[in-house]
Amino acid sequence: MNKPPSFSEVSQEQREQREDEALALRVAGHSYDEIAQQLKVRGGKGPAYRLVERAARRRLPNPDDFIAVAAIDALLERLWPYRRDPEVARRMRDLLHLRIAYTQPGLAGLPLPTVESDRETRARNAEQRKVRRRERRQQRPVPTEQERSWSQTLREAKAELRELRKHSPRPRKRR
Repeated sequence: MNKPPSFSEVSQEQREQREDEALALRVAGHSYDEIAQQLKVRGGKGPAYRLVERAARRRLPNPDDFIAVAAIDALLERLWPYRRDPEVARRMRDLLHLRIAYTQPGLAGLPLPTVESDRETRARNAEQRKVRRRERRQQRPVPTEQERSWSQTLREAKAELRELRKHSPRPRKRR
């Protein structure tokens, strides 16, 4: 069985060609596992993911835009045989406007759409959770003096019980 050559044995041109193949497969809708299997990448979907990412970064400064445009192109290609249907034609027109907005934002008169990274999304969600917690805390009713005294009494009783347990002899186990 022939092993694929190691990373150091492959030229830069061959590496880029393999990365481009991986990107083409990903754009066509294949999963990273399928890409790894088809290109005989050792290590499964992790290395296949890195191949796709390197190719996308090399082609565009923002690789998310490239993948989004490629996905729009794939959708348009699938819809093309049904273009005579008015609903499909309307959706194709919307997709074309979106593609123009990604590739040439000046023509569409729009700023370039951005895709938020996972890290940015997690940070934003964490900040929103903090704000909600703070708001809930502020909405809690302030305990009355009587409620405070009850909770204080309860805390004191629990502390006394702990002290009693510490100093009391432990019962012997029955055999």
